Parts: sequence; C-alpha cells; structure tokens
Amino acid sequence: MKARASLRRLIGADGNEPLEGEPPTFAIDADQLRSHVHTHPELAVYGPMIALAQAQAQEAEATKRPDWGVELSYARRAPAYSDMVSLQFVVSLPLFSVSRQDPLISAKHQELRRLESERSDMLRDHTEALEGELADYAALTNQLARLQGTHLPLAHQKVDYQMASYQGGIADLTTVITARRELVDAQLMQLDLQNRREAAAAKIYFSYLEPAP
Repeated sequence: MKARASLRRLIGADGNEPLEGEPPTFAIDADQLRSHVHTHPELAVYGPMIALAQAQAQEAEATKRPDWGVELSYARRAPAYSDMVSLQFVVSLPLFSVSRQDPLISAKHQELRRLESERSDMLRDHTEALEGELADYAALTNQLARLQGTHLPLAHQKVDYQMASYQGGIADLTTVITARRELVDAQLMQLDLQNRREAAAAKIYFSYLEPAP
C-alpha cells in the first residue's frame, strides 16, 4: 500500500492500474558511461553559461579597440530651401582604458575562469561518483554470478542428496529440512542481489545516460 501511494503521488490515478509486462532492464556499458559523464544535467547547464561569459569577455575586449563609422543623411527641406545631404565620420577612442576598460575586461575573464573551474571540479566529482557506482554494480554482478554458478547448484545437489538419503533410511528428516532451508536462503539471497543490481543499474542509467528533459 505504501508503494502504491508513492506511485500515485508521482503519476496520479494511473498508479492504481495493475502492473503489466516485464520490468525494464538497463544495459550498463562502462566505456559508454564514461564518455557521457559530461552530459550529466548538473554539468550540461555550464555550456550556455560559459558561452555567455565568453561572449561578454569578447565584447568587453572590443571596447578597448578604436572604432570608426560613417553616417550619411538626406533631408528634404521647405520649397524655399535646397535639400541637404550630410556626411559624418565618427571615431571612438578608448580613453582612460586603465581605469575603465581594463577592469571590465579583467572582471569578465575572471567570471569565465570561475565557471570553467566550477565545471572542471564538478566533472571530477561526477567522474569519481560514476566510478564508485560502476564498482558497486560490478561487485553485485560478480556476487550474483558466484551464487548462481556455484552456491545455488551445490544447494540443490545437497537437497537432492539428503532427500535420497532420507528415503534410503540413511539421513533423518531434520537433515533434509536443514538442507532445504539453506536452499531457500540461497534463493532469497539471489533475489536480493538481483534487486540491488537492477536498482544500481537504474540509478546509473537515469543519472548518466537518460537525456535531460
């Protein structure tokens, strides 16, 4: 009931519908994940911010360069007067650049460096976090493989052996029950490892592969 209530909170009335089909599976490719870590939503926002800072720094630098322009105008005057054409040359000189343009340019570049440094630090943090999650996923995968490849088959064999011994009058019922309990424990451990591994895969997928809305 608690899980159903949480689902309704997220998706509304559809949360009351019965579950159908198989749960999704997430293929984890470590190399692909490492190459996409920079697309994490927290890192992606820095792209437009840095582009804006670069444009503002270039604009500030442009104010230090002399500029010139030409203005041509035509005026139609009253019939008693001739029309007038004027030509004007405009030259802007960056005066007092040490106290005016230079501080502005320095501030814009400092802001650009700050954003680039923040993105680099965050990229390192997310790369480290991804490597940790990949290591946890690999450990769960290895534990599950060992359980399915060794422990479970042995537990099944032990149950079969103890049951045959019991039927042959060699072992008692307690030994059979103990063997079956060990098998059930192994099966429960298998389910736990599978759930934990799939949860880890989903977390990795939605953090580093699913495109941000």
